[in-house]
Amino acid sequence: MSQPPEGTSGTIHRRGARGRRWRTLLSLIALLAFGYVVLQQGPARLWKMLRALPPTALLLAWVLYASGQAFNALRWYFLLRGRGFPVRYGDLVRVYWAGNLSGILISSYLGGDGYRAMAAYGLLARKEPAITSVMLDRLTNLAAMAMLLPWSLWVLGPRVLQVVGGIGYGLPLAVGVLPAFGRGLQQAWEAWRRHPRGLLWAFLAAWPSNLAPMLGTFVVARALGIPVGYGDVIAAQTATYWLSLGGWAGVREMGYLAVYGLLGADPAQAALLALVTRGLQWAVAVPGGLWLGRYLPTLPLAVFREQGE
Repeated sequence: MSQPPEGTSGTIHRRGARGRRWRTLLSLIALLAFGYVVLQQGPARLWKMLRALPPTALLLAWVLYASGQAFNALRWYFLLRGRGFPVRYGDLVRVYWAGNLSGILISSYLGGDGYRAMAAYGLLARKEPAITSVMLDRLTNLAAMAMLLPWSLWVLGPRVLQVVGGIGYGLPLAVGVLPAFGRGLQQAWEAWRRHPRGLLWAFLAAWPSNLAPMLGTFVVARALGIPVGYGDVIAAQTATYWLSLGGWAGVREMGYLAVYGLLGADPAQAALLALVTRGLQWAVAVPGGLWLGRYLPTLPLAVFREQGE
């Protein structure tokens, strides 16, 4: 495999480091702003609203969030099986779940996608499909969400563009990773372009993987008394999704305040919706701890990051 030009990896590393510092600064600002809003609403009031939530609504929302994880794994399964790799769906479900927890606990070291790539290497004993399948899995999900943007604009109106514009915060980070990501996408396309059926089924599986958690958010929103329909929540979650791509703390929560405010939620309802759904994401990830160390190959992360098959 061809090597990158001399100095390229160092340049990408430096840009990535600058991007992480920029992300940390903006995340801190967003967290402080969100914390200020929470304090303005009164923690006692928010606690009273939280205690009034029906446990059945929270349980149903958890199940819907968990089903989204199952569909995420199915999307990845279709990609790998479409290319003829004899993977088992149950293994990919457990890997996806463990990767979800990894993305929460050790995102600065490995992250969810990095965990899945290394686990796939352990299952396939080949690095190229391990990495490119994760990249294409992410890309098919992005494509499905992008197709919902016109609906988001239709429901929320032009003002939502001010919120979606927050994706610009991610540009400093993107500058650091896009060169390597671009080379990886070219490699992924060369590997998968002769297997369109797998790509098609993966794209179809991307829809329930997003719509099921959105239904869970709708259940919580209605339980909080926010006057929204399921279509409204789809529009709102599509808008805030783009603020969550980099895992920036606080940015997603501020997006909830803005978008659900457009839909008639007061700041306390929107803030609590952001907090409860964040808590549900963490609660869904907890079972991944059962398999976190099970699928990783016994090789250092630095070795895995090297170029080569």
